[in-house]
Amino acid sequence: MAGIAVAAAMASPAAAQTQPAQPQPGCDRSCLSGQMNRFLDALAARQPGRISFAVDARNTQNEMLVKPGDGLWATISGLKGYRHVLADPQTGEVAAFFNLEEQGEPVLAMARLKIAGSQIADSEILVVRNDGFLNAGQTQVNPDFLSVVPPAKRMTREQLIAITDTYFEAIEQGDGDVAPFHAKCNRVENGVQTTNNPQLAVPGANGPTQPMGCHDQIEAGVFNYITDISPRRYHIVDPERGLVFGVFRFRHDGTLTEVRGADGSVRPMIAAAKRPFDVQVSELFKIEDGQIKQIEAVMVELPYRTSDAFPGDNRP
Repeated sequence: MAGIAVAAAMASPAAAQTQPAQPQPGCDRSCLSGQMNRFLDALAARQPGRISFAVDARNTQNEMLVKPGDGLWATISGLKGYRHVLADPQTGEVAAFFNLEEQGEPVLAMARLKIAGSQIADSEILVVRNDGFLNAGQTQVNPDFLSVVPPAKRMTREQLIAITDTYFEAIEQGDGDVAPFHAKCNRVENGVQTTNNPQLAVPGANGPTQPMGCHDQIEAGVFNYITDISPRRYHIVDPERGLVFGVFRFRHDGTLTEVRGADGSVRPMIAAAKRPFDVQVSELFKIEDGQIKQIEAVMVELPYRTSDAFPGDNRP
Protein backbone atom coordinates (compact mmCIF):
# COMPACT_ATOMS: atom_id res chain seq x y z
CA MET A 1 0.00 0.00 0.00
CA ALA A 2 1.51 3.26 -1.08
CA GLY A 3 2.44 5.85 1.52
CA ILE A 4 -0.05 8.64 2.03
CA ALA A 5 1.12 12.23 1.76
CA VAL A 6 0.71 14.34 4.88
CA ALA A 7 -1.78 17.18 4.68
CA ALA A 8 -0.24 20.62 4.95
CA ALA A 9 -2.56 21.79 7.69
CA MET A 10 -3.17 19.77 10.85
CA ALA A 11 -6.59 19.81 12.48
CA SER A 12 -6.50 20.69 16.16
CA PRO A 13 -7.49 18.05 18.76
CA ALA A 14 -10.62 20.05 19.46
CA ALA A 15 -11.69 19.62 15.86
CA ALA A 16 -12.26 15.90 16.37
CA GLN A 17 -15.95 15.18 16.63
CA THR A 18 -16.96 14.20 20.16
CA GLN A 19 -20.56 13.12 20.39
CA PRO A 20 -22.15 10.58 22.76
CA ALA A 21 -21.76 7.07 21.32
CA GLN A 22 -25.01 5.31 20.40
CA PRO A 23 -24.51 1.52 20.17
CA GLN A 24 -25.84 0.08 16.92
CA PRO A 25 -25.75 -3.59 15.97
CA GLY A 26 -24.75 -4.82 12.56
CA CYS A 27 -21.19 -3.59 11.94
CA ASP A 28 -19.74 -6.65 10.23
CA ARG A 29 -16.12 -7.44 9.45
CA SER A 30 -16.12 -5.24 6.35
CA CYS A 31 -17.68 -2.36 8.29
CA LEU A 32 -15.13 -2.62 11.09
CA SER A 33 -12.24 -2.88 8.64
CA GLY A 34 -13.52 0.25 6.95
CA GLN A 35 -13.52 2.06 10.28
CA MET A 36 -9.90 1.10 10.82
CA ASN A 37 -8.86 2.13 7.33
CA ARG A 38 -10.51 5.52 7.77
CA PHE A 39 -8.81 5.93 11.14
CA LEU A 40 -5.37 5.14 9.69
CA ASP A 41 -5.93 7.43 6.72
CA ALA A 42 -6.91 10.27 9.07
CA LEU A 43 -3.87 9.55 11.22
CA ALA A 44 -1.58 9.67 8.18
CA ALA A 45 -3.16 12.98 7.12
CA ARG A 46 -2.83 14.38 10.69
CA GLN A 47 -6.55 15.15 10.63
CA PRO A 48 -8.39 13.70 13.67
CA GLY A 49 -11.39 15.84 12.73
CA ARG A 50 -12.17 13.33 9.98
CA ILE A 51 -12.98 10.75 12.68
CA SER A 52 -15.96 10.67 15.04
CA PHE A 53 -14.86 9.99 18.61
CA ALA A 54 -17.35 9.39 21.42
CA VAL A 55 -17.36 12.18 24.01
CA ASP A 56 -16.01 9.75 26.63
CA ALA A 57 -13.58 7.96 24.30
CA ARG A 58 -10.27 6.79 25.73
CA ASN A 59 -7.36 7.44 23.39
CA THR A 60 -3.90 6.16 24.29
CA GLN A 61 -0.42 5.89 22.83
CA ASN A 62 1.96 3.50 24.56
CA GLU A 63 -0.41 3.38 27.55
CA MET A 64 -0.54 7.16 28.02
CA LEU A 65 -3.76 9.12 27.53
CA VAL A 66 -3.24 11.34 24.49
CA LYS A 67 -5.80 13.58 22.81
CA PRO A 68 -6.44 12.99 19.09
CA GLY A 69 -4.14 15.38 17.28
CA ASP A 70 -1.30 15.00 19.78
CA GLY A 71 1.64 12.59 19.84
CA LEU A 72 1.86 10.39 16.74
CA TRP A 73 -0.96 12.38 15.14
CA ALA A 74 1.46 15.33 14.96
CA THR A 75 4.66 13.48 13.97
CA ILE A 76 3.60 10.84 11.44
CA SER A 77 5.12 11.32 7.99
CA GLY A 78 2.94 8.75 6.22
CA LEU A 79 1.88 5.13 6.04
CA LYS A 80 4.02 2.46 4.41
CA GLY A 81 3.18 -0.85 2.73
CA TYR A 82 2.23 -3.18 5.59
CA ARG A 83 -1.28 -3.33 7.03
CA HIS A 84 -2.81 -6.37 8.71
CA VAL A 85 -6.39 -5.71 9.84
CA LEU A 86 -8.32 -7.96 12.24
CA ALA A 87 -12.00 -7.53 13.07
CA ASP A 88 -14.54 -9.08 15.42
CA PRO A 89 -18.21 -8.11 14.87
CA GLN A 90 -19.21 -9.80 18.14
CA THR A 91 -17.06 -7.50 20.28
CA GLY A 92 -17.26 -4.50 17.93
CA GLU A 93 -13.48 -4.26 17.89
CA VAL A 94 -10.91 -3.97 15.12
CA ALA A 95 -7.12 -3.93 15.26
CA ALA A 96 -4.28 -3.47 12.80
CA PHE A 97 -0.57 -4.05 12.64
CA PHE A 98 0.95 -1.49 10.26
CA ASN A 99 4.16 0.30 9.42
CA LEU A 100 4.73 3.99 8.86
CA GLU A 101 7.31 6.74 8.87
CA GLU A 102 7.61 9.26 11.68
CA GLN A 103 9.66 12.34 10.83
CA GLY A 104 11.21 10.20 8.11
CA GLU A 105 12.15 7.30 10.44
CA PRO A 106 10.73 3.76 10.08
CA VAL A 107 8.19 2.81 12.73
CA LEU A 108 5.99 -0.22 13.43
CA ALA A 109 2.66 0.17 15.21
CA MET A 110 -0.55 -1.44 16.38
CA ALA A 111 -3.91 0.29 16.55
CA ARG A 112 -7.01 -1.10 18.25
CA LEU A 113 -10.44 0.50 18.05
CA LYS A 114 -13.64 -0.17 19.96
CA ILE A 115 -16.58 0.88 17.81
CA ALA A 116 -19.94 1.95 19.25
CA GLY A 117 -22.37 2.73 16.48
CA SER A 118 -20.35 4.79 14.02
CA GLN A 119 -18.10 6.28 16.69
CA ILE A 120 -14.80 5.32 18.27
CA ALA A 121 -15.21 4.54 21.96
CA ASP A 122 -11.57 3.43 22.49
CA SER A 123 -8.43 3.94 20.45
CA GLU A 124 -5.27 2.23 21.63
CA ILE A 125 -1.98 2.67 19.77
CA LEU A 126 1.37 1.03 20.43
CA VAL A 127 4.26 2.70 18.62
CA VAL A 128 7.59 0.89 18.25
CA ARG A 129 10.41 3.24 17.39
CA ASN A 130 13.89 2.12 16.40
CA ASP A 131 15.53 0.93 19.62
CA GLY A 132 17.73 -1.71 18.00
CA PHE A 133 15.09 -4.46 17.93
CA LEU A 134 12.82 -3.53 15.06
CA ASN A 135 12.16 -4.48 11.46
CA ALA A 136 9.61 -2.06 10.07
CA GLY A 137 10.09 -3.19 6.48
CA GLN A 138 7.35 -5.81 6.17
CA THR A 139 5.19 -5.71 3.06
CA GLN A 140 3.21 -8.97 3.19
CA VAL A 141 0.88 -10.57 5.73
CA ASN A 142 1.87 -14.12 6.65
CA PRO A 143 -0.46 -16.35 4.54
CA ASP A 144 -1.16 -18.58 7.55
CA PHE A 145 -3.10 -15.72 9.15
CA LEU A 146 -5.28 -15.37 6.06
CA SER A 147 -6.08 -19.04 5.51
CA VAL A 148 -9.67 -20.10 6.22
CA VAL A 149 -10.36 -23.05 8.50
CA PRO A 150 -12.72 -25.67 6.99
CA PRO A 151 -16.12 -25.43 8.74
CA ALA A 152 -15.87 -28.95 10.16
CA LYS A 153 -12.56 -28.10 11.87
CA ARG A 154 -13.49 -24.71 13.33
CA MET A 155 -13.29 -24.22 17.06
CA THR A 156 -15.47 -22.08 19.28
CA ARG A 157 -14.38 -18.67 20.52
CA GLU A 158 -13.98 -20.07 24.00
CA GLN A 159 -11.80 -22.95 22.78
CA LEU A 160 -9.55 -20.63 20.78
CA ILE A 161 -9.02 -18.29 23.74
CA ALA A 162 -8.35 -21.22 26.08
CA ILE A 163 -5.65 -22.61 23.77
CA THR A 164 -4.06 -19.19 23.37
CA ASP A 165 -3.98 -18.63 27.12
CA THR A 166 -1.89 -21.78 27.62
CA TYR A 167 0.94 -19.89 25.87
CA PHE A 168 1.11 -17.40 28.72
CA GLU A 169 0.73 -20.13 31.31
CA ALA A 170 3.63 -22.02 29.70
CA ILE A 171 5.84 -18.93 29.91
CA GLU A 172 4.90 -18.21 33.53
CA GLN A 173 5.51 -21.82 34.54
CA GLY A 174 8.64 -22.26 32.41
CA ASP A 175 7.15 -25.42 30.95
CA GLY A 176 6.78 -25.68 27.17
CA ASP A 177 4.57 -28.75 27.51
CA VAL A 178 1.77 -26.65 29.03
CA ALA A 179 0.87 -25.22 25.60
CA PRO A 180 0.00 -27.22 22.45
CA PHE A 181 2.61 -25.92 20.01
CA HIS A 182 2.48 -26.83 16.32
CA ALA A 183 5.67 -28.45 15.01
CA LYS A 184 6.08 -25.44 12.69
CA CYS A 185 5.29 -22.79 15.30
CA ASN A 186 7.00 -19.47 14.60
CA ARG A 187 6.92 -16.12 16.38
CA VAL A 188 7.60 -12.66 14.92
CA GLU A 189 8.11 -9.76 17.34
CA ASN A 190 8.36 -6.18 16.14
CA GLY A 191 8.93 -7.51 12.65
CA VAL A 192 11.80 -9.79 13.72
CA GLN A 193 11.51 -13.59 13.60
CA THR A 194 12.53 -14.66 17.10
CA THR A 195 12.14 -18.42 16.73
CA ASN A 196 13.89 -20.83 14.37
CA ASN A 197 16.24 -18.02 13.38
CA PRO A 198 19.92 -18.98 13.67
CA GLN A 199 20.93 -15.60 12.20
CA LEU A 200 19.46 -13.61 15.07
CA ALA A 201 21.88 -12.73 17.84
CA VAL A 202 20.52 -11.34 21.09
CA PRO A 203 23.06 -9.03 22.78
CA GLY A 204 24.37 -10.61 25.97
CA ALA A 205 22.68 -13.96 25.42
CA ASN A 206 24.49 -17.15 26.31
CA GLY A 207 23.34 -20.15 24.34
CA PRO A 208 21.60 -20.73 21.01
CA THR A 209 18.12 -19.58 22.01
CA GLN A 210 16.98 -18.08 18.71
CA PRO A 211 17.43 -21.18 16.51
CA MET A 212 14.96 -22.92 18.83
CA GLY A 213 11.22 -23.20 18.22
CA CYS A 214 8.36 -21.95 20.37
CA HIS A 215 8.29 -24.98 22.67
CA ASP A 216 12.03 -25.41 23.08
CA GLN A 217 12.70 -21.78 23.95
CA ILE A 218 10.40 -22.07 26.94
CA GLU A 219 12.01 -25.35 27.95
CA ALA A 220 15.44 -23.71 27.75
CA GLY A 221 14.36 -21.05 30.26
CA VAL A 222 14.55 -18.19 27.77
CA PHE A 223 11.53 -16.50 29.38
CA ASN A 224 12.21 -17.31 33.02
CA TYR A 225 12.85 -13.63 33.74
CA ILE A 226 9.18 -12.87 33.03
CA THR A 227 7.57 -12.62 36.45
CA ASP A 228 3.92 -12.28 35.52
CA ILE A 229 1.67 -11.83 32.49
CA SER A 230 -1.29 -9.82 33.67
CA PRO A 231 -3.68 -8.38 32.73
CA ARG A 232 -4.57 -10.43 29.70
CA ARG A 233 -7.10 -8.69 27.48
CA TYR A 234 -8.63 -10.75 24.67
CA HIS A 235 -10.25 -8.39 22.17
CA ILE A 236 -10.70 -10.18 18.84
CA VAL A 237 -11.50 -13.79 17.97
CA ASP A 238 -12.01 -15.05 14.41
CA PRO A 239 -13.13 -18.72 14.36
CA GLU A 240 -13.28 -18.66 10.55
CA ARG A 241 -9.53 -18.15 10.38
CA GLY A 242 -8.58 -19.58 13.78
CA LEU A 243 -7.25 -16.25 15.08
CA VAL A 244 -7.05 -14.71 18.54
CA PHE A 245 -5.77 -11.17 19.22
CA GLY A 246 -5.25 -9.42 22.51
CA VAL A 247 -3.13 -7.02 24.52
CA PHE A 248 -1.06 -8.38 27.38
CA ARG A 249 1.20 -6.93 30.08
CA PHE A 250 4.49 -8.76 30.63
CA ARG A 251 6.05 -7.84 33.97
CA HIS A 252 9.72 -8.38 34.85
CA ASP A 253 10.85 -7.68 38.40
CA GLY A 254 14.56 -7.92 37.48
CA THR A 255 15.56 -10.21 40.35
CA LEU A 256 16.60 -13.26 38.30
CA THR A 257 20.37 -13.42 37.78
CA GLU A 258 20.68 -16.80 36.06
CA VAL A 259 18.67 -19.01 33.74
CA ARG A 260 17.96 -22.66 34.57
CA GLY A 261 16.78 -24.78 31.65
CA ALA A 262 14.58 -27.85 31.89
CA ASP A 263 17.69 -29.95 31.22
CA GLY A 264 19.38 -28.60 34.34
CA SER A 265 21.72 -26.26 32.51
CA VAL A 266 22.53 -22.91 34.13
CA ARG A 267 23.72 -19.72 32.44
CA PRO A 268 23.85 -16.04 33.42
CA MET A 269 20.83 -13.83 32.74
CA ILE A 270 21.42 -11.16 30.11
CA ALA A 271 22.08 -7.71 31.54
CA ALA A 272 19.01 -6.15 29.88
CA ALA A 273 16.71 -8.41 31.94
CA LYS A 274 18.35 -7.78 35.31
CA ARG A 275 16.23 -4.69 36.00
CA PRO A 276 12.53 -4.06 36.64
CA PHE A 277 10.43 -3.15 33.61
CA ASP A 278 7.12 -3.91 31.89
CA VAL A 279 6.37 -4.71 28.26
CA GLN A 280 2.99 -4.04 26.65
CA VAL A 281 2.43 -6.71 24.01
CA SER A 282 -0.26 -6.74 21.33
CA GLU A 283 -0.26 -10.29 20.06
CA LEU A 284 -1.97 -12.34 17.37
CA PHE A 285 -2.19 -16.14 17.42
CA LYS A 286 -3.03 -18.57 14.63
CA ILE A 287 -4.53 -21.81 15.93
CA GLU A 288 -4.46 -24.79 13.57
CA ASP A 289 -5.75 -28.24 14.51
CA GLY A 290 -5.89 -27.17 18.15
CA GLN A 291 -2.24 -26.05 18.16
CA ILE A 292 -0.47 -22.69 18.20
CA LYS A 293 1.15 -22.33 14.78
CA GLN A 294 1.94 -18.63 14.28
CA ILE A 295 2.45 -15.67 16.61
CA GLU A 296 2.81 -12.03 15.58
CA ALA A 297 3.50 -9.33 18.17
CA VAL A 298 4.03 -5.58 18.33
CA MET A 299 5.33 -4.58 21.74
CA VAL A 300 6.82 -1.65 23.63
CA GLU A 301 8.77 -1.37 26.87
CA LEU A 302 7.17 0.58 29.72
CA PRO A 303 8.32 1.65 33.19
CA TYR A 304 7.87 -1.03 35.84
CA ARG A 305 4.29 -1.35 37.11
CA THR A 306 2.84 1.17 34.69
CA SER A 307 -0.93 1.40 35.22
CA ASP A 308 -3.07 -0.25 32.57
CA ALA A 309 -5.00 2.36 30.58
CA PHE A 310 -7.76 -0.16 29.82
CA PRO A 311 -8.24 -2.10 33.06
CA GLY A 312 -9.65 -5.58 32.76
CA ASP A 313 -8.64 -9.23 32.47
CA ASN A 314 -10.83 -11.66 30.57
CA ARG A 315 -8.64 -14.72 30.54
CA PRO A 316 -10.52 -18.06 30.76
